[in-house]
Amino acid sequence: EYEEEPHNYSIRKYADNILAKDKYSDELKYLVRVMMYYGASSQQYLNYNTSKLASQGMDLTDIISSAQAITEETLDDYVSQKTEMPEGITLYGANLSLKSETAIKYHFTVSEGHDISEFNFTVNGNEYEPVELNGRYCIVINNIRAQDLDEMFTVTVTDQNLNEGSVTYGALTYVRNIIKN
Repeated sequence: EYEEEPHNYSIRKYADNILAKDKYSDELKYLVRVMMYYGASSQQYLNYNTSKLASQGMDLTDIISSAQAITEETLDDYVSQKTEMPEGITLYGANLSLKSETAIKYHFTVSEGHDISEFNFTVNGNEYEPVELNGRYCIVINNIRAQDLDEMFTVTVTDQNLNEGSVTYGALTYVRNIIKN
């Protein structure tokens, strides 16, 4: 009978392994360093384990200069756009969730005397059903793939009289708003 000793492996060990081997492309090594920079930036932002940053000891000069080159102006294609909503519904806000998946949530409130069933919702032309969350109604776009982070999503709200309003927002809209503010 064969028993193997437990082996601890971490994201940092994985990164160091890729960075140390010539068989991996420069593009992959760059991506790994960007991921470690993102991890360290997240740690600092969340004030989590800041004494042991994910990128500790890595040369990130090129990555930092690239990140600093991202400005509000470089993200002008990702400005949120909004038209007036039909009577009885209001856009409360839109946000980006970066938990285990990337998701965008549009939050709506319904005015007194109106019901959510009076409104139809589409995202980029596809019908969506709102989900109730804390007294608001949300349109949630889940599982946005990394290669689609630059996509803009337009939620159109149409009432029973075919009056409509819309809001356009994307993951990079969130980034632009953070830089702006």
